[in-house]
Amino acid sequence: MKLVDPRSSLIVADPNGQSVVLTHLRPLIKTLFQGFDLGAVPVGKLSNDGIHFREPQPDFELLHRGEKGSWESQALLQGNGFETVGDKTYMWYGGWDDDATLATGHAQVGLATLRRDGFGSLSPIKLPDLPNKYPFYPLNIDSPAAFITCSIKVNGTGKVWINADGLSDEAKLRVELVDEAENPLPDFSGENSIPLVRSGVRLPVAWKNNTELRNLPVPFNVKVSFEGKQRQSIKFYAMYITK
Repeated sequence: MKLVDPRSSLIVADPNGQSVVLTHLRPLIKTLFQGFDLGAVPVGKLSNDGIHFREPQPDFELLHRGEKGSWESQALLQGNGFETVGDKTYMWYGGWDDDATLATGHAQVGLATLRRDGFGSLSPIKLPDLPNKYPFYPLNIDSPAAFITCSIKVNGTGKVWINADGLSDEAKLRVELVDEAENPLPDFSGENSIPLVRSGVRLPVAWKNNTELRNLPVPFNVKVSFEGKQRQSIKFYAMYITK
């Protein structure tokens, strides 16, 4: 994705783009066999400007091990056991309760669930100190945050779906289509776009005269804007384009 205004947007890991790898653990170990939780480390750090990089949340703890005496009290491990079922994502993981080298230890398999594709989200944030650090940015820091996808090709017809939370009349997502030069496609942008104002894991995107993608130039890009006084409450999880 590329940001329209990098000062007012924050990219968080997108599992559909393989930017989260749960097999790369971040052990929280002080001494051997003291125990560790299950963490998630993005493949590559994140950046708003392509110059300064960071982790979205250092030492992020995805799953905390169980209480003392439980089967998962000592450590957790995960090996890409994922599946999306309806509006949930299932994640299987292993755990044990003692020193792994001792015969007295017990290991089992657990199941954690979370919102569908809920490993990471995209939200607008205010960064009032950025103009001082990056004075070459010409855009207004208070302007609505937005992002534009890479080029997309759809043969025939298609539909766009959004997975997002925190939406309301004061926190809207506007989905528009633009060409490769980022010029708006009139039938799918501006006043013809219908903002999303309710949360859900599979929200259909529609325009005033279109409920699906048809007769589009190939390729095109999707622009998503975060609008409203409470736009900072929006969490954008994923976009799906289907036939």
